Amino acid sequence: MGRDRDEAIVRMRRALYEYIIVGVKTNIPFHKAVMENPRFMAGDLSTSFIERETTLLEDMKQIMAREQPLEAKLSQIFETSKKAAAIAAVTAISQMNPKWQQS
Repeated sequence: MGRDRDEAIVRMRRALYEYIIVGVKTNIPFHKAVMENPRFMAGDLSTSFIERETTLLEDMKQIMAREQPLEAKLSQIFETSKKAAAIAAVTAISQMNPKWQQS
């Protein structure tokens, strides 16, 4: 929440950009496009807002293209982290159970 609409929008935009979700598709780019839309920012809303805003899909595609390099880097980081965690787990198991190493 915010003290007013403008502050609430700024906080929502920041929150959307703080999400890091890798490996599954989400509707976060759509929400980012809405939050960046000039009419939305101005409060020019109605129940047909999404229908009326024909640029939202293109805006969403631009956001996704802009973020694609970051997503690729994050995927690499997460893959490396998973490998390191797997190695650590195997090491811990083998230290706790020496017979496991012999298998």
